[in-house]
Amino acid sequence: MRIGVYPGTFDPITNGHVDLINRGLRLFDKIYVAVAANPQKHPVLALDERVELVRLATKDSPSRSRAIPRSPGGFRPPAGSPRGDPGAPCRVGLRV
Repeated sequence: MRIGVYPGTFDPITNGHVDLINRGLRLFDKIYVAVAANPQKHPVLALDERVELVRLATKDSPSRSRAIPRSPGGFRPPAGSPRGDPGAPCRVGLRV
């Protein structure tokens, strides 16, 4: 299984973000949308609100995309990831 990670603040999520998620689903079997809590930025929306908006925006592909909060310390794949080690860092990044 190929898994992609799309990190960002998503404050708020836009149609452009959703388009990139949908295009990414052509390359990956699943995409984790890592919603960042960046203390250097002053977001309009709270982290929980941004995560919920990402979930709503990606509701057409709930089994293939998943919104998860991302702490300031970084992102680790959630437990149960197919690589077997939920603490393993991501090996490849894609910036479009």
